[in-house]
Amino acid sequence: MEDLSLHILDIALNSIEAGATEVSIRIEEDREKNLLSITIRDNGRGMDKDTLKRLLDPFFTTKGKKTGLGIPLLAQAARETEGDITVESSPENGTVVKATFALNHIDRKPLGDLVSTLMSLIGGNPEVDITFEYRKDKNSYNFSTKNIRKELNGIPLNLPEVWHLIREELREGLKKIKRKEAKMKKKVLVIDDEAIVRVSCQRVLEPEGYEVKVTSRGDEALRLMEEEKYDIVLTDLKMPDMDGLEVLKEIKRRWPDIQVIIITGYGTISTAVQAIKLGAYDYIEKPFTPEDILNVVKRAMEDR
Repeated sequence: MEDLSLHILDIALNSIEAGATEVSIRIEEDREKNLLSITIRDNGRGMDKDTLKRLLDPFFTTKGKKTGLGIPLLAQAARETEGDITVESSPENGTVVKATFALNHIDRKPLGDLVSTLMSLIGGNPEVDITFEYRKDKNSYNFSTKNIRKELNGIPLNLPEVWHLIREELREGLKKIKRKEAKMKKKVLVIDDEAIVRVSCQRVLEPEGYEVKVTSRGDEALRLMEEEKYDIVLTDLKMPDMDGLEVLKEIKRRWPDIQVIIITGYGTISTAVQAIKLGAYDYIEKPFTPEDILNVVKRAMEDR
């Protein structure tokens, strides 16, 4: 499966095949913890202890029970990204499947088309109550077919006009989260022992809506990052106390979701390339123009 939404669809359909009349899907992205979690909960038949023990075996399947390739494949996708999966279930008490992923892991599959996944579930199973919650840091969106059904006063959910209404509701709800994120002031930390570089970055970025802090020392930068969260760090390579590669390694170890841009001078391009291999987003050469800084910071923000 190419994206996680297809895994979600597969597990949710298994829930419905197991007699569930309620299926809850919760997705949470926490950039500070570098964590993506997907939880699917149902009120179906549930599974006994023997079935649970054999559940992650891709060759184990029992017709009519909530088993098969879906959960083993999701487990594989999670574990490939330093995550894991848990399954809680008991007869007549439903099932809870929770998968976790390292959010910024290079092998993590994209979430994919969540709207199409939900529409497939709702359209094919209009009698089932589908609850969806998507949380990204401090922003969240909630949707429930039970609430929609109450508002429609008995009108079927799979009528074309209702189908269109639900699709637009889901699309708009997810777009609102993106808009809220865009309105939040993004924080940038600049580390350079040259005052002219620090001042230049501030003067270029602050009028564009960025909140910028500057420091001349790598150790001081790490202290500042312990006190508050930053979205992007621009760091010089050559500094007297702690060079840029050391700063980069420590940031990626402690705050892996932060985008790090290397500021490099003449003669240090090979080191900048090494920094990319260590996890830096990009590098920028001195002397740089205001457009250079704006463009690389904007790209880094868009690719977070």
